[in-house]
Amino acid sequence: GLFRDTEMVDEVVSAYQAIAKKHGITTAQLALKWVDQVSGVSSTIIGATSLAQLEENIQAFDIDYNAELAGEVSAVLKKHLAPF
Repeated sequence: GLFRDTEMVDEVVSAYQAIAKKHGITTAQLALKWVDQVSGVSSTIIGATSLAQLEENIQAFDIDYNAELAGEVSAVLKKHLAPF
């Protein structure tokens, strides 16, 4: 809903977009890979409406969620625990 359309949400989305761009991946791939590495998550649901989107989503699981990437995501999470 509109209650999530705030300046803070825009700032957080921009931060994640910048991290993804820096690492040569899409923001969707970053989100999927982050979910994939969360302890206790046994499956990650994707929903693709095109073959290109399906391929992008599948490629996310081959990303190396290394210490640098994890640290950058963690910094955004710590700064904005609940942005909406």
